[in-house]
Amino acid sequence: MTRLPTDAHELTGFEDYGVDQKGGHVFFGFQLKDAAASMMHCDYRQLGRGIIYLQEIATEAFRRRDPASPQQEVREATSNVVRQLDFGVDVTGDSAALFCTTQDGLRTELQIPHDILQGLQTHLRIVLAEMDIRRAHRQRRQ
Repeated sequence: MTRLPTDAHELTGFEDYGVDQKGGHVFFGFQLKDAAASMMHCDYRQLGRGIIYLQEIATEAFRRRDPASPQQEVREATSNVVRQLDFGVDVTGDSAALFCTTQDGLRTELQIPHDILQGLQTHLRIVLAEMDIRRAHRQRRQ
């Protein structure tokens, strides 16, 4: 795309969403600038295809913003905070997939073995305690 379509609406927010009791159908909506909200509904298969479609767009936009360059020896790290996490356990119970979506819409999947997850459980307590100390210290300085 080189030019924004003339009939495109700017996305400004989101409406409430819902999922039926069986998880087969969903509804969701988008708030649009200078237009009425757009509500949509679909089954879970179409929702999955829509998510993949949007993730492909987010990935392409990321590539265009931060192209890999062999000439770059050092790349400045930019903050891209994780906004959503989800775990999925494999059928054997030997590992779990950690799915995370960052604020720019990129979705990443990590396959993590059982023993690493057990270690993570222990280390998370330590990390959270340190984060709490630092946050409290920062709040006292403000």
